[in-house]
Amino acid sequence: MIRLVTRGRLTGDYAKGLLAAPEDREPAVRKLIEGAGGKLVNFYFTTGDTDFLLVTEANESESIIAALLAAAAAGKAPASERFIIGVQGEAGRLMSG
Repeated sequence: MIRLVTRGRLTGDYAKGLLAAPEDREPAVRKLIEGAGGKLVNFYFTTGDTDFLLVTEANESESIIAALLAAAAAGKAPASERFIIGVQGEAGRLMSG
């Protein structure tokens, strides 16, 4: 099982729509991730260089990344900026050597 950390920014139009009609976006994000075969672990709105951070788990990353990019291209989700993929236990293996 891998863990995928995704950071991204809201487009101007997306932010305006969210301000005009505030809603909890977690159910929609969870549905998107689960539809791609993954599990939403955490969903955060953030400040700074990026506006959101997702932590997901899946057997492989390609379907999650494809679903996020397709949703962003259709204007149904903010644009994802970075994908960081980690396999549980991988950090320990890398540090040991």
